[in-house]
Amino acid sequence: MVDLKLEFLQQYHFTLKQYSIFKKKYQLVKQYKVLLPTREDWFMPDKITYPNVDIWFPDSTGINICFGAGVYEPVDNHRATIPMGSLSAVFQAEVMAILRCTELLLSKNKTRRRRIHFSSGSRAIIAGLAKTTTQSALVWEYMQVLEKLCGSNKGTLVCITGY
Repeated sequence: MVDLKLEFLQQYHFTLKQYSIFKKKYQLVKQYKVLLPTREDWFMPDKITYPNVDIWFPDSTGINICFGAGVYEPVDNHRATIPMGSLSAVFQAEVMAILRCTELLLSKNKTRRRRIHFSSGSRAIIAGLAKTTTQSALVWEYMQVLEKLCGSNKGTLVCITGY
């Protein structure tokens, strides 16, 4: 566990890829779904939560001019942090958190025919990942990793508002 934390801290630091913008890329078919529930949907939990679903909570945080990302999975009580320093923005931190969730799931080798929800408070991130085009290298990388994970699983990005 300690090795994972050290690798985790060293792997995610500011890189130019976070700000890289390239010619527009297209991903017309997506293996994952996006769920943007309304306020009324939250009063009917059957529409939001499902049994036998792995739920991951990616998030970002910042203080002064430094940002970081975090990951939480309640079943195994998995918690991880990604320090990102002062050269990142909230958007990059949110994407890095969701990307890390996906990478952790892919590394488990137990991700066949599972239902996985990524519950994020960032409507902008989820809406960006729902689009069929992007010019962000970081968003494109995440789209590709998410496609790989959802090729053999049912993945859903869920927007949790107001938490």
